[in-house]
Amino acid sequence: MQARRTEADAFYKSITPTRVNEDEALVMRQALAGMLWSKQYFYFDVDLWLTEHGDDPMKPGGRSIRNSEWFHMVNQHIISMPDKWEYPWYAAWDLAFERT
Repeated sequence: MQARRTEADAFYKSITPTRVNEDEALVMRQALAGMLWSKQYFYFDVDLWLTEHGDDPMKPGGRSIRNSEWFHMVNQHIISMPDKWEYPWYAAWDLAFERT
């Protein structure tokens, strides 16, 4: 545990500008730690999902699936979530928090 603390201290010290005082450095460290903690990886491969669920949007007479023409869509992105414990799923609004 102490080794990880030492590594974390060294990391934050290396990215903290020398002009900030101890209190400002602590605020910066807490803010950066919060940003790192809220990252979440999302992966959504529509074709893989359809295959796993036995759906084929191109099959004649099959059930109607919303956005069936999107079977080629593959999303993978690291997103900063506001509360990743509260929003653990992939939703359309997730990318509204990201700048592209």
